[in-house]
Amino acid sequence: MAKPRLTLRENQIIDLCIAGLTNEGIAHKLGLGLGTVNSYWVRIKLKVKGDARADTVAKVLEARAAQNARELHAAIELLLAATGRTRSVIWATDLEFHIHTLARGEPPPALTDAASKTGSTIFDVFKSDDPAHPAIAAHRRAVKGEECAVELGGEFAGSCLRVRPMTDETGATIGCVAILSSVDR
Repeated sequence: MAKPRLTLRENQIIDLCIAGLTNEGIAHKLGLGLGTVNSYWVRIKLKVKGDARADTVAKVLEARAAQNARELHAAIELLLAATGRTRSVIWATDLEFHIHTLARGEPPPALTDAASKTGSTIFDVFKSDDPAHPAIAAHRRAVKGEECAVELGGEFAGSCLRVRPMTDETGATIGCVAILSSVDR
């Protein structure tokens, strides 16, 4: 779904609705009349082809999420292009470490296809749920706000894992982004 082209004011109204304000509250917050806010809602509903207020907001949020996913994918593709000397896989996880976005260059040899699909977890990728496992520990540190890099051993020997927190617009950590790479020598 393409992102609807909402004006700054229309986006403000959506954001205030998401924050829990009624139309009266939105009008007061923005210094507008209630009729003006209602007129904005009509325009927003027409633009996004929404029915009721909740449906309209859901469609705007869906479009925003799709746009964010496209932007993240583009950023990951640029990063993969910049790391052309390495065999790399990049992923983004939620706070429970489910992989939601995955970009693959040429993956390190130890990374199996079954363990590196969207919907799997880092526990699947590294075949461990041990919190002391270096890769698991790195992800746990990232969701606590700490960026880290670890050299891996075992079947991932020669691979480096870099993990950093992923935050929303308020600065709250919502997951992490990781790159697993092995340098071609």
